[in-house]
Order: sequence, then C-alpha cells, then structure tokens
Amino acid sequence: SMIFRWAQTITQLKDEFAIIDNTLHPTFSHMLGGTAFISHLASVWPANQLALQAKLEAKDYEGALAIETAGLTPWYDFRIKAGAYTSGEAPPVKAALLMTGRVNSTGPMRVPSRELSPELKAELR
Repeated sequence: SMIFRWAQTITQLKDEFAIIDNTLHPTFSHMLGGTAFISHLASVWPANQLALQAKLEAKDYEGALAIETAGLTPWYDFRIKAGAYTSGEAPPVKAALLMTGRVNSTGPMRVPSRELSPELKAELR
C-alpha cells in the first residue's frame, strides 16, 4: 500500500536525508524519523506551527497530535472545501493573511483562481 511505502521510505532514508513532511501527517512522519514539515498554516498562524514543531522535537507526540488535529486538520479541510470554489490553494491563504493583518496586500489571483466567496470568508473567520 501507499502508506506502507511512505513509512518504509522514511525509516530507510532518515539517517541519510532530512525528511520534510508534506503529507499533512507531521506527527506520524516525525515518529518515523522525519525532521520537519511544510504547512500553509505556518504563514497564517506561525505560533501554532512552531508549537507543533516544538512538541515534535520534544517527542511529545500526544501533544503534537492535539495541535495537529485542532489546527492543521481543520485548516486543510477548509482549504479543500474552498478549493472547490476557488480552484486553488492560494485564495484561502491570501484571505487568511489579510484577515490576520500579516500583510496589507496579496496581489491579484492567478487565473483560474478567484477570491473566496463572502460565505467562505465568513467561515474562515
């Protein structure tokens, strides 16, 4: 299965390479030997993702999983839902960056992406 091959690859290569997770399972990846993870949420809520990385480095996997499921998982679910409307990953990130005041402008959307609908913006808040 795909998950077995993913896990097998991490465990076999962890001593030779820095494994950076991009699968939205940073806790499991770290338990197998991964060293870091990539997340759009880090742009919007860096304190949350830094807390997650700190839990991972401390091997507090229960605490890490709690942060992951309370923040990263709902964020990903929203991005998928919004993507059905916007056709891309950038619109939810750009909207969240503006809402949080992290930026004043994000520039135009690239075609075919479009801004979040008013309903999606309300849900994101």
